[in-house]
Amino acid sequence: MYKTSKDKTLAVRWHGIDDIRLDTISIPELEEDMVLVRNVITGICGTDKHTLHDGTFVDDTEKSINYPAILGHEASGVIIDIGKNAKTDLVGQKIKSGDKVIFFELYSCGNCKYCRQEKWNVCRDYKGAALKPGTLVEYFTYKKNQLIKFEGLSFEEAAVVEPCSCALHSTRLADPKVGDTIVIIGAGCIGLLRLQIVKNLGAAKIIVIETNEKRIRLAKELGADIVVNPKSDNIENIIFNETYENYGADIVFEDAGLSETQELALKLARPHGVVMLSGISPKPAVVDVFKYIQLKELTILGAIGTGDLPDRRNDYQVSIDLIKSNKVKVKPIISDIYELKDYKNAFSAADDGLNTIKVMIKTSKL
Repeated sequence: MYKTSKDKTLAVRWHGIDDIRLDTISIPELEEDMVLVRNVITGICGTDKHTLHDGTFVDDTEKSINYPAILGHEASGVIIDIGKNAKTDLVGQKIKSGDKVIFFELYSCGNCKYCRQEKWNVCRDYKGAALKPGTLVEYFTYKKNQLIKFEGLSFEEAAVVEPCSCALHSTRLADPKVGDTIVIIGAGCIGLLRLQIVKNLGAAKIIVIETNEKRIRLAKELGADIVVNPKSDNIENIIFNETYENYGADIVFEDAGLSETQELALKLARPHGVVMLSGISPKPAVVDVFKYIQLKELTILGAIGTGDLPDRRNDYQVSIDLIKSNKVKVKPIISDIYELKDYKNAFSAADDGLNTIKVMIKTSKL
């Protein structure tokens, strides 16, 4: 049983721009409402890369920066010990030592209007990557409401629940209808997960825009009707020719996270269409608002992270069911798995968009 904070563990920590290290740290005390977790595997997210390379999720103030910070949040693990008041997880499931859990990235105040509505991701005091303890660590203590219990998935599959929940959350906000023509810009992890989600929701035609040949093949395998490569194809001609009366797509999902693809998304949507900005771009987009938004009366939506929507189950719970039922296939998306000691090679592989999609790091072995 875990008793003191003198116990040591290994953690991949961010010490500043382009500076990550494998440190030996003390495991924090197990408080009454906390759970000690043995993290098994963590996926490297685009936000981890943004934080590492350019500090996107800090604002250079003393309040924002808390070096060194443990990276990672797409994770699954096992409960090792629980505090006396840690009886249930975030969604009310009873928990005990030995249960398998998925990390839920909940670092909000818990008291504001939006936290009370379980919209934690838009809390004004939501903590960014440099203020929170992540999951690239063998053992760590987390609050009970930062965990969701799961069964019936491998640890690798469970680690994809977090990005799947992000894709699901932004898809729900965009509210696609049966028969819609959907454009997805970017066939990375989120784009490939979204492709499967909108297919399950009854999209009539799904068009994916992607330049990487490996991802193009995978998009076709996972159900894309058309894949357009900007390097060789005239995107606008093809997409307008493939939509009703050449008006454009009903919904465009921007999952590439580039300023130029954000502008492209506005161009490809039909009048009264919807554009969902889900990809995270470190650079602002400059667009002709009148031409591409006002004249078409577009609905522009944004999404960050995951959470709950009114009268719906938590996105994590739905994602678990989708993956467990194989309605959303995640194994093809997992391209590389590294040991903890090879963390630098793992981040280098994650930066290599040509040959990898979802790179994972094993934080411990069962």
